[in-house]
Amino acid sequence: MEWQKPFVSWVGFSVVASYGPPETLPAGKAAELASKAKAENVKLIIDNLQSGTGFGASLSSETGAVHVVLTNFPGAIPGTESLPKLLKYNAERLFKAVEQAKYTEDLRSQISSLEGQLTVFEVATIILAAVAVIEGVFLYARKR
Repeated sequence: MEWQKPFVSWVGFSVVASYGPPETLPAGKAAELASKAKAENVKLIIDNLQSGTGFGASLSSETGAVHVVLTNFPGAIPGTESLPKLLKYNAERLFKAVEQAKYTEDLRSQISSLEGQLTVFEVATIILAAVAVIEGVFLYARKR
């Protein structure tokens, strides 16, 4: 979200792209953002609470990135009554989202590894079943 870009950059994140309020986005911008997010392996999609969160949630779902909702008005969320508390809240949300993204990436890696192992076991099972059938045919033929 464009309005959170300065803060997110200031905290130390690399911003690949940003977007304005969803209702002002030109046709095709959503597809462009999704494509860029996938190409750049974006980990977080950041929204602004006061601008709506549906677009960011949809973009996050499409790209596999973690959706983070920040606020830019003190007091909009309990515990953000002052500017320092608001900044702390937003920073904590970002860093928790990074942890979630790392955890999600680890899980995806483990799933990929397990899928590879499953494929190996399936192939081995088919080969062993074929060998067992062939041996059974030979044993049956030998007894006759």
